[in-house]
Amino acid sequence: MIKIAFIQQKGGSGKTTMCIHAACALAERHKVALVDLDTQGSIAAWHEHISAQPKNLDVFVAGKAKDLGELSGYDYVIVDTKGELSAEVLPFVDVVLLPCQPSPLDVWAAADSVQLCRDYIEKINPKLKAALVVSRLLPNTLLGKEIKELLLGYELPVLKAVLRQRTGYA
Repeated sequence: MIKIAFIQQKGGSGKTTMCIHAACALAERHKVALVDLDTQGSIAAWHEHISAQPKNLDVFVAGKAKDLGELSGYDYVIVDTKGELSAEVLPFVDVVLLPCQPSPLDVWAAADSVQLCRDYIEKINPKLKAALVVSRLLPNTLLGKEIKELLLGYELPVLKAVLRQRTGYA
């Protein structure tokens, strides 16, 4: 079982959206638990309102990160966390993904979350994998073109895959 948490101290970074997309995509071929650790409860609300759910996807609301240890029988566990700086979930996951939007404020705000992960990997668990992932990328913008280069300065891998923001025209 691989446990993947999306963390970022800044709210609105795309954690919940990425969790839902990752869980639904993985559930096409794997048994997946989607865990809502965010007190805002956006995943739980999404789950109440969807009309069709992948059959291999179970959704849970957890009060504490240690509740992740009670899950079994899944290929993947995807965890949505609160928008705050906290290492609470790190002992219970295998992979940490840090979403970051292509804006100066988001890039600066990512610094503390990145440092938290780097310190945890260096001092406590060198097996923990961590990477940055670009969210809400607007194509053909200067920041959109420069974001990956800026994030590489944090000395964590930056995923090639990005979550793009699309705008429909009426």
